[in-house]
Amino acid sequence: MQGSHSDVCTVCHRFYGSPQNGGMCSGCYKEHLAKLLGPQATGQSVQPEKKNEDAKEIKGSQVVPQGPKQEDTTRCWKCNIRVGYLGYPCKCGYTYCGKHRYFDTHDCTYDYKAEGKEKIVKANPTVAADKLQKL
Repeated sequence: MQGSHSDVCTVCHRFYGSPQNGGMCSGCYKEHLAKLLGPQATGQSVQPEKKNEDAKEIKGSQVVPQGPKQEDTTRCWKCNIRVGYLGYPCKCGYTYCGKHRYFDTHDCTYDYKAEGKEKIVKANPTVAADKLQKL
C-alpha cells in the first residue's frame, strides 16, 4: 500500500482519494469530469438510473427484458432460417432452429439458474425434528 492513498476523498469522505484525481475517489472524479466536460467526454451518460420499464416479471424473482417482438415465428430468431412448425420455442420468447435451440447457442436472457433454485426449494422443504425431552 502506498503512503499517498491515506487521504480520504475531499468530496464524499467515504473512500480514499488519489493525488492524480485531485484528492477525489474514482466515483467523485468521474462525476467531476462529467460536470466539467459533459457526458460525451467520459463516454458515459450521467443520467440517473431508471428502472427497466420494458421488463416483465415471470414467477416472482425472474425478470426477462422485453426486446423486439418476434413477428414471424416460422423463422429462427438467430439465423433467420425457415423452421416452419418445427421451430423450438424458448422461454426467452423467441423461436429457434435445431442449431440454436439451446440457451447457450442463442444468448438466452431467461434465468434458468434461478428457476432451478426455486424448484429445489419447493421440492425440498426444511425438516426440523422435534426436540427430545431429557430424562
